[in-house]
Amino acid sequence: MSEGTGGYAFKNPTPGLSFDHNAFYGIEMTRPDPGGITADPKLRADCRLGAGSPALAAGAVIENNGGRDYFGKKLTPGAPNIGAYAGHGVH
Repeated sequence: MSEGTGGYAFKNPTPGLSFDHNAFYGIEMTRPDPGGITADPKLRADCRLGAGSPALAAGAVIENNGGRDYFGKKLTPGAPNIGAYAGHGVH
């Protein structure tokens, strides 16, 4: 997420590197990102997602994901949120 003038660059991409189910907001995504979002993810300063975030339940299911989010909340079955927060959107 960028609220200014930032970006990213891959001068020597790693063979086989791909993007899947990421959130790119405020940064132009120039590579394929199946399942990704570019709408405002409503990311809060505390890294939680706001109510109505398009990143809620929009992530990719990953085997052996550790079972907990950044905050220690247990992950539930199904598509996770994109990002470090596994809870519901915060008002």
